[in-house]
Amino acid sequence: MGVIPPLLLLAGFGLNWLIGLVADGLRRKRRWPSTIVAVVAGLLVIAAQAWPAIANYPYVLTFYNPLLGGFASAVQQVPVGWGEGMEQATAWINAQPNANQLKVSSWYSDMVRPYLTTDTTSFSSSGEGQLEADYVIFYINQTQRQKPNEAVYTYFQKKEPVFQVDYRGTPYVWVYATPRMQTSPDGDANIEGRARLLGYNWQPAPPGRPGDSAQLTLFLHTTGLLPANETFRVALAAPDGNLWGDWETSEPIAWQPDALIEWSGTLTLPADAPPGDYRLVVQLIDQNINSEVTRFPKLDTVLAIK
Repeated sequence: MGVIPPLLLLAGFGLNWLIGLVADGLRRKRRWPSTIVAVVAGLLVIAAQAWPAIANYPYVLTFYNPLLGGFASAVQQVPVGWGEGMEQATAWINAQPNANQLKVSSWYSDMVRPYLTTDTTSFSSSGEGQLEADYVIFYINQTQRQKPNEAVYTYFQKKEPVFQVDYRGTPYVWVYATPRMQTSPDGDANIEGRARLLGYNWQPAPPGRPGDSAQLTLFLHTTGLLPANETFRVALAAPDGNLWGDWETSEPIAWQPDALIEWSGTLTLPADAPPGDYRLVVQLIDQNINSEVTRFPKLDTVLAIK
């Protein structure tokens, strides 16, 4: 940054020299009055300065020196983006059904809030705020820096955006549909060295009677390794503390440290389960002895089984 002021002075001297050179040439060849020569030279300078703004309108801040590769090259070298394209993303969201009821999460919420017909939600480092929204907006400046962290960035990067803004062939703004996490724990549901349980979804609804089955998706932010002998198991705890439910996962959990992951399975409540108020239990299991190591705390959601 310290080199910019002397470069500006050097550019000023250069422009002054160039105008004088052009003016002298025009006077000698055309014998034009000095006033006309000065006006013509000034107009040429103004046109040269105005051209980058005109050529890049309406996103004038996307101009980068074409001799150094222009915008496409700048994206690979320096952080770019000053909010351009956000209005297109919000216009697409505003055009969706029930737009005023949607939840939108954006790292640059101050840039999108003036355009939205609904409110924004948090853009948290754990990913919880994004998972609870309907749509998440990612911006080029943010993706270059992988904000808020690599785990959240990678989770959404693997998804197909529902809307994308390109600028001269370069992706600029991405809108992702989220799984709309339905339930969050009443506190910090964390197993030290393994993961934090951000929340979960029941599809189509949690079991309401003995014999019912429902798909349950867990949203986890991993904090460490998961040993080969460990896994998670889901059950429902009856009022007397006994656990009920058969948990079958749709696929093995794709575990890696410091990642945002989804894990889905089907929970079936046995036909002989007694009625009452049940609570969700997510256990960490040692498969070698088929026994609970620990469980996620703070899961206080009550399911009424009739």
